[in-house]
Amino acid sequence: RPVRLALGALAVACAASFLGGLVWLGAHGSDSAGTASDGSAKSAADGGGKSAYAPEMHLACSRVLVEGRVVSIVPRADGDVRVLLDVKRYYRPERAVRDHPRFAVTLHGTARADLKPGTYTLIRTPVYPEDRQDWETGGGVADVRKEILKALPGAEGLTCARPQD
Repeated sequence: RPVRLALGALAVACAASFLGGLVWLGAHGSDSAGTASDGSAKSAADGGGKSAYAPEMHLACSRVLVEGRVVSIVPRADGDVRVLLDVKRYYRPERAVRDHPRFAVTLHGTARADLKPGTYTLIRTPVYPEDRQDWETGGGVADVRKEILKALPGAEGLTCARPQD
């Protein structure tokens, strides 16, 4: 029982961190024309007026955004892991699950602690490698899914702005 409680608390904390990060990044992006630096003005121009850190831009900068159950997780020689998913839904790339029921993605080795065969997850990998990878598990997936579905219409047609140093 204490282990289940601890794991539940960890899942809630992970979900809150993921969503909090999206909100924080959205709140701290600069999209005001009068005070924007050249770099952030370029990002806003490239992103159709959206901040580089707004949830819509976060989605536009996603190379992979997929939801499903982990089938296997295999360590690689470089320390990363290769994760194979039974896909429930593709957000990016846009694919039909019936045509592509499984998807493999390479993640940082730290994913091994959270992702085990049978774990239901939502995984995001970025367009630019200097941006962060995200994955959510457990009950947090539903919360993140709501945020994604809310931001998807605004992300359509946006060009990903390269992260600022």
